[in-house]
Amino acid sequence: MEIKKLNIIITLGFVAIIGILTAQLLWTRQAYNLEDKKFNQTVNIALLEVAEKMSGGKTSFTESPVQNISNDYYVVNINNEFHPAILEHYLKTEFTRFQINTDYVYALYNCHTDQMIYGKYISKHQESPDKAIKFPKHKNLVYYFSIRFPDKTTYLISSLRFWYLLTFALIIILLVYVYSIYTIIQQKNSRNCNGILLII
Repeated sequence: MEIKKLNIIITLGFVAIIGILTAQLLWTRQAYNLEDKKFNQTVNIALLEVAEKMSGGKTSFTESPVQNISNDYYVVNINNEFHPAILEHYLKTEFTRFQINTDYVYALYNCHTDQMIYGKYISKHQESPDKAIKFPKHKNLVYYFSIRFPDKTTYLISSLRFWYLLTFALIIILLVYVYSIYTIIQQKNSRNCNGILLII
């Protein structure tokens, strides 16, 4: 009877911890997705501001000049010629204003040579990587620039440190629980064996 009760307590405890850990992992994933969505929206707004200023305040866009091509890659259409130094100034200004504090790299399209010209790797923490990041050309656009966030995933994870630390703590608790149960079972088996030896 005592062994049956112990087995029930062990099973319930194990199921409870697994349930909490599963819920935590799901919440962490949802938090990451929300942070990713928030980041994309913030970058979109910041790049819209850049496009507006680069176009001299003209609102002549029939559609949004900002295209989110992939998870970390954006293309921004500008309706007139622009200088790289001015672009860099506005990027730094708007990204600082909207608190976008991750590395990025930009490139400009040169319509005369029909090539993407590598711009600059902007980082507060490290030097430009040895290998240049490639930027594909885009049809139907004449004056535009592209921008990538190579460390976006790392940046989002670092902003969710609390969630990941909590998940790690729960995993440690689960391991300690499993080890404790294993130790209790081993001790119980050892006592049973000693009891049998004494009877013999």
